[in-house]
Amino acid sequence: MVVDCVDEPFFRERSRGRRRGAKRSKLRAQAFLEVLLGSQYVDFKRDPVPLIVVVGSKGKGTAAAYSSAVLAAAGLRVGTLTSPGFRSHRERIRVDGRSLTSAEFSALVMTIDETLTRCGDVLPDDGYLSPTGLFTMAGIFHFLRIGCDAWVFEAGMGGRSDEVSLLSPHVVAVTTIFEEHVGILGSNVQEIAMDKLGVVTEETARVVTLQRQDRSVMEVISSVAKNRIRVVDGERLPALTWPSGLGLDNGQLGYVAGMELISILDVARPSPGDVEGLLGRLQLPGRLSVHYEGNRTWILDCAINRVGVEKVIQWVSARYGRPDDVLISLPDTKSPVGIDDVLSGLRVTKVKGRASHLCYEGWGAGSPYLDVVIQAELGPVVLAIGTVSFIAEVLEFLDAPVDEWWTQ
Repeated sequence: MVVDCVDEPFFRERSRGRRRGAKRSKLRAQAFLEVLLGSQYVDFKRDPVPLIVVVGSKGKGTAAAYSSAVLAAAGLRVGTLTSPGFRSHRERIRVDGRSLTSAEFSALVMTIDETLTRCGDVLPDDGYLSPTGLFTMAGIFHFLRIGCDAWVFEAGMGGRSDEVSLLSPHVVAVTTIFEEHVGILGSNVQEIAMDKLGVVTEETARVVTLQRQDRSVMEVISSVAKNRIRVVDGERLPALTWPSGLGLDNGQLGYVAGMELISILDVARPSPGDVEGLLGRLQLPGRLSVHYEGNRTWILDCAINRVGVEKVIQWVSARYGRPDDVLISLPDTKSPVGIDDVLSGLRVTKVKGRASHLCYEGWGAGSPYLDVVIQAELGPVVLAIGTVSFIAEVLEFLDAPVDEWWTQ
């Protein structure tokens, strides 16, 4: 990932804290936000900005993008926080689908740095400020400063354990939840779901989720949401430009969450034509995104499991025929079960990503890095699939545009 400026302040406390065995602290984050917002903090807590929070195990970014697009189609100025970025940390914070400029991000980094320097020694000392939490605080600060009408925040790893739970969302959108980060968020899928649903508050008017949930997960969602739950029925939604593959459910989830917030705000619903006009221009990098390098076509997707990879292969085959080369990168934290079967008969290269926090001692042991692979003779249609950090490397190699979700 290319860094536009020195964004070390977002990562400073985690680096120091982990060396002494500390954990992230929401109490410290809450106190930091009070200092960061200053006189605005009281009004911010008393009259929260209309907010959608997206939680789940996969597809949160797609849902957040579609919620943002629906709100923008209604004429609202929308601030969106997602993670991680592909080519820059600027991508985490967007206004009306557009990343912060380098100048805006530099100013925001300076504000975070100055605030940390001024108040770091007097904040609660029960842990460190996590990068995810600091980006959340930075997004809050920026969106308040420029006067966004509505916000869409993607939770990080969890829900209750994430700093986004310091907010009071009007709508919570829940993508598919499965067993991930076992031992961190919980010991089983029900405990993981409870953590993710920890963002729901008394102020939450609607919890929107998918039909495609594990039954035990749906029981958790129902117990938390009670009569506030809405299950998305794609067959009853208008015929709009929906994403392909596994993104379909999450795009529709985001659309419904956006419409729910619009109803709560009592503003005019956007016409189907206005929504379609914007969704038709929506392009998300790394979600079945298509890019060109000379005469070669690249298709990129962040699929990391058997079902996701199968959907991607079907989509590519229907439009381009069977891909000539498949580059796949799955670190030890991901499950490759069944993926070899899906890729059978294709020319596959397992690739190691360069993200320092990922390990490739298992499925991808002995694999080359991307810079070695791209020097080989690749065919005219190349499919790259794997983690966000790996897809980020491919986007960087292709110099692909990532700063606009839709043309303005």
